[in-house]
Amino acid sequence: MAGVGRRGRVFVVGAHIPNGGTYMAYQLGRIVCERWGYVLVPVEIDPKEEAHSVWTYERHGPKMTLREMSRQAGRGDLLICNPSYSSHMPGLSFPGRKLMYVQGVNTFEILDGFFDKYVASSTFVRDFIFRTYGMTLPIIAPFVHRDHLPNPLPAWEDRPERSVVVGLKSHGGRFLDHFCSILEREHPGLEFSKTIPSGNVPHRDFLKRLSEHRYFLWLAAVEGFGLPPLEAMMCGTATAGFHGCGGDFFRHGENSLVCGYPDFRRLAALLAELLSDDSLAAALSGAGRRTAAGYTFENFENAWIEELGPFLD
Repeated sequence: MAGVGRRGRVFVVGAHIPNGGTYMAYQLGRIVCERWGYVLVPVEIDPKEEAHSVWTYERHGPKMTLREMSRQAGRGDLLICNPSYSSHMPGLSFPGRKLMYVQGVNTFEILDGFFDKYVASSTFVRDFIFRTYGMTLPIIAPFVHRDHLPNPLPAWEDRPERSVVVGLKSHGGRFLDHFCSILEREHPGLEFSKTIPSGNVPHRDFLKRLSEHRYFLWLAAVEGFGLPPLEAMMCGTATAGFHGCGGDFFRHGENSLVCGYPDFRRLAALLAELLSDDSLAAALSGAGRRTAAGYTFENFENAWIEELGPFLD
C-alpha cells in the first residue's frame, strides 16, 4: 500500500501520460504534496504509453491502477483527474475529495459530474462547461518551462531562413497534406523547409528544436489551451496557426497570426504573409516571448494555492 502523508494521499490519474494536460495535473499534485503534506500516488492508465513520457518528474510515488485505487482510497485522500478520463467515472466511487482540472473539451463525451471542484484552463473551456453543464468554473492557465530553454537562445535572425516547425494533433497528417495542397495552389513558388517533431521527443529537445527555427505552424483544430504554440512563442519562434478556440494568449497581428479551424485558405494566406515579411516575423517573435513570460510556474503555483486554500485547509 502506498504511504500516507499527514493529510492523506493525492491520486493523480494518468500522471505520467506524455502530454501537456496530464503533466499539468501531475504538477498540480506536486503542489498539493508540497503545500498540504499529501503523498503523491500516480494512477497508471496505459503502462506502454507512460513508459515513453517526455517529461521530467520531481516526485515519484508508488503507482496504482484505477482498480487498486478504488480498493485502497479513503475519505482523507484527494483525487486529481483530467476530463479525458471521464469514461471511467472515477468521481462516482472515490470516497475522498475530488478535483478536476478541465483542460480540454474534445477528449470526453460526458463529463464526470461527481467531482467536488472543477477548474478550467481557459475562457473557451470555462464557457463550454457553463453552456453545456451550467457550472461556473474559475480559470487557471497552464505554465511553460522557461528553465528548459536552451542557453543561449538563438536570435531569430540567426536561425535558418524559412525554416518551419509544424505542430500536429488529431488528423495531423491529413490536415498537413490538405494545407500544403492549398498553399501550392494559391501561393505558388512559396518555398520553405518543414520539420515535424516526433511525438516522443523529450521536452527539452522539443524546445531546442523550436528555438532552432524561425517559424511555428500549428494545425490543431480544437484546443482547451494549446501549450505547444505558447512554447513556440517562449522560444521566440514566430507563430501562425489555428487558434483552436482555447488560446487566451493569442493576439492576432500582435504576437501571432491565427484564424479559426477549418479555414485552411485563410491560414495558408497567413503563413505566406509571415514567410514573406521578415520585419513582421521578427516583431511577432519578440512579442511572443513577452507574452509567454507571463505564464510561469510561480504564477501557476500561486494561483492554485489561492484557489485550493478554502478547499483543502
